Amino acid sequence: MAEKKLSDIIKRMLEIRAERKAISERDSVLVEEWDSLEQALMSRLDEEGTKSAASMLGTAVITETEVPQVEDWDAVEAYIYENEAVHILQRRIATGAFRELLAAGTPIPGTRPLTKRSISLTAAK
Repeated sequence: MAEKKLSDIIKRMLEIRAERKAISERDSVLVEEWDSLEQALMSRLDEEGTKSAASMLGTAVITETEVPQVEDWDAVEAYIYENEAVHILQRRIATGAFRELLAAGTPIPGTRPLTKRSISLTAAK
């Protein structure tokens, strides 16, 4: 099979990017409509004093889960240090802080920089 020309690859990548952008824009509109309908449905269910409703087309049920919402980071950090509770954090290092420490000559033990490569694609005007 013949190798594709660079111009063909770039052209296809530009087409895909444009298609993904159109899909993303359409998805944003749908998400906004979904959120509005979800709020309307929850309000109606609350007004009727129920957590579910059914029709011939389907069933809607309000589900509730508790998630953390930090109001005082200083208090959270103090709790983590005092109780050695690092397990409550997600395992991810902030990229910006990591880069700053490396630039300052202070590498974080147990880590190493990984260079991620990607293509920056600019359409001709």
